[in-house]
Amino acid sequence: MVFGRILASVGIGGAKVDTKISNPNLSPGGMLRGTVNLLGGAVDQAIERIDIALETYAKREVNDGETQLSVVIGAETVASAFQIRAGQTLEIPFEVRVPWDIPLNYLYQQDMPVSIFLRTHVHLANAVDSGDRDPVRVSPLPAQQLVLDAMARMGFRLTKVDVEYGQITGARLPFFQEIEFRPGSNYAGRFNEVEVTFVNRPQDMDVILEVDRRARGFQAFLGGHEDQIRRFRVAYADAERTNFETMIERTLFM
Repeated sequence: MVFGRILASVGIGGAKVDTKISNPNLSPGGMLRGTVNLLGGAVDQAIERIDIALETYAKREVNDGETQLSVVIGAETVASAFQIRAGQTLEIPFEVRVPWDIPLNYLYQQDMPVSIFLRTHVHLANAVDSGDRDPVRVSPLPAQQLVLDAMARMGFRLTKVDVEYGQITGARLPFFQEIEFRPGSNYAGRFNEVEVTFVNRPQDMDVILEVDRRARGFQAFLGGHEDQIRRFRVAYADAERTNFETMIERTLFM
């Protein structure tokens, strides 16, 4: 038995975890439901707590290159201290709120190259912790979808979706998502690209447009460009009756 405890302390024959997500297709501010399934190992073990966290990767510029950082969108403790017996099976259901500012990775019925996953972390007393990782899809809120649809009707083409490390005014997290569009023929020669960032709250959202505008005058002769950041706010309750094409157009040319 002592030998079994020694092995369990280094992760051999210890408790195992398998998390099942009931609704892996999420949206900002929705509910995430699932069950943490535990299987006791060769010996009894004390569990200090069980945490779950929604995580993604953010791109960060380092010197002359880029690196991907693992970052936490939101985390919750779903169980506190208890003991699991050798060979015992336990199911721990959970229900937590999805952070309003979670990035999107499922647009127009297509998976985007943004990995978002639920990480389960079982903290074991005097032993190597156990864990699990499960991917999730995050679709836009109706108000976000209306903005994206308006961009498409205006001739903008979705070209890239990523998560950048950095701070946006009014945002909670030290990283943000950029949804990049290229202009169509009606805006050719006026913009290089427009990047859309959403800052969501329970009742409303900010729509931030980073405009890569073609430079004028001597800067244009040098092949330069200038970035401008514009934003507007919309309440979810007003989204259906908002003319987003007009609002985007006005914001782009402020």
